[in-house]
Amino acid sequence: YGKALAIHLEVHGGTHPATAMTYNNMAIVFKAQGQCDKALEYYGKALSVYLEARGNKHPVTADTFNNMAIVYKAQGQYAEALEFYGKALAVQLEVHGDTHP
Repeated sequence: YGKALAIHLEVHGGTHPATAMTYNNMAIVFKAQGQCDKALEYYGKALSVYLEARGNKHPVTADTFNNMAIVYKAQGQYAEALEFYGKALAVQLEVHGDTHP
C-alpha cells in the first residue's frame, strides 16, 4: 500500500478520493496489526480527503466514521466509539433515510 500511496499522491495529489481509499486500506491493515493509533491516523487522513472531495453527506464519509468507531471500540474508548457511530448514523440517515436496509 505504501507504493500505491506514493503513486496516488504523485498522480492525483493528496485530495483525490483514490488517495483517500489507499489511506483507508492502510488503516485496515494497521488495525489488523493492532496498531490502533496508526489506524486512526490513516482513517483521519482518509476522512479529511473524503470530506473535501465528497462532502459530509456521502456514504463513504459514513463508512469512514464507522471504521473509526470500530477502532475506538477496540481500544475500549467507548465514548469516542459512540460519537463516531452517531456521526456515521447521521450521514446514513441523511443519505438513505430511515427505511434503508
